[in-house]
Amino acid sequence: FPNNENIIQVVQTHKTDTAVYYNVDANSYTPVFIDRSITMSDSSNKVLVIANVAIGLDSNHQPLPVMTRGGSPIRIGDSSFGGSRQRVSATGPIVDNNVPFTYTMTFLDSPGSGTHTYGVFSRHNDNGNRHVYVNRGDTNNNEYYYPNVSSTLICCEVTS
Repeated sequence: FPNNENIIQVVQTHKTDTAVYYNVDANSYTPVFIDRSITMSDSSNKVLVIANVAIGLDSNHQPLPVMTRGGSPIRIGDSSFGGSRQRVSATGPIVDNNVPFTYTMTFLDSPGSGTHTYGVFSRHNDNGNRHVYVNRGDTNNNEYYYPNVSSTLICCEVTS
């Protein structure tokens, strides 16, 4: 931004606790596990959404996070290929299912007037049922090499 006059307000959710969603099937997804509402001061302004979320899985497959506004996906891939491709906001490697992977997603949205709630949920790329973890990996033993992390969701109202 050229100067601070372009930033109207900044709000954040910082999630430090962990969550587990059991038996999420390949055609489903977790509930929104982090969210933040922002009330626009001007309908022509935009919202810069910055999500930094840590997600693990109970296998060496990939969690597939999806950014939302009002519970509906935004910032997702194109559907022109059709078929069974999942339309998601980010992907990344899973080297060890005992350690969550942190996904960073940004999106400049034009939501209009009112109050808008942004969030993130997750799918996965296995064709079976998987356990999806937030802010932790599959193993939850009290060992120094099994980290717990935090996730953030920041919404910035900016002038157009």
